[in-house]
Amino acid sequence: RSAAGRAAPRSAAGTACRGERLQLSPPDGAGTLTVRRRRIAPTVGMATLPALLQQLSGLKAVLVCDQEGAVILRGGEIDDKVQRSLQRMAATFTQMNEQANKLGFGRNKHMVAFHESSVVLHASLSPLVLTMMADVDTNVGLMVEALPRIAQMLEPMQHAIENI
Repeated sequence: RSAAGRAAPRSAAGTACRGERLQLSPPDGAGTLTVRRRRIAPTVGMATLPALLQQLSGLKAVLVCDQEGAVILRGGEIDDKVQRSLQRMAATFTQMNEQANKLGFGRNKHMVAFHESSVVLHASLSPLVLTMMADVDTNVGLMVEALPRIAQMLEPMQHAIENI
């Protein structure tokens, strides 16, 4: 409940929202995405991606990178130092993921790292890597549950980058 005695707003998933708005934009801030000197028009699903991400309470930042860590989309309030760290983690996740897939347990889909002040989830959406950083007390199960919907929304971008 809020200080005024009213119930806190709830997202479609049933978790309390903080009223924060997560803005998702290309790194150059323009209306189109720049990928290796080519322009890709924003995809239809991208319009609903910010709405889906806002349902995840505690989410601080989102990065969509290529497998080398180059940022394609970013969202949230993160400084450059944290963004560079998340980019390096995404590139390292790609390498680790390739090795983990050789263990014979099946294809590795995602990895969650728990730190003192945050939780970082990496998901393989080859050729993309999705990185989400959230508060340490965030419900990670809801983040993992949202991955198939996020992957579906990023699918046109995956195909566009594969064809470059």
